[in-house]
Amino acid sequence: MGASVSEVLIDRFTGQLNLERSDLLIDIGESINPGIDRGQIIGGFYSRSRMGNQ
Repeated sequence: MGASVSEVLIDRFTGQLNLERSDLLIDIGESINPGIDRGQIIGGFYSRSRMGNQ
């Protein structure tokens, strides 16, 4: 379970999006390996945010 919020600037003339800030809040329960969990969360968020900018 989690939530995310992003602050985006949109150029009114070109329609270009600029991601200014993103915050994530994820509840993963008891973690066996926090480093792997963090990498999976950040990687998934990054790939989805790149898909939205195409």
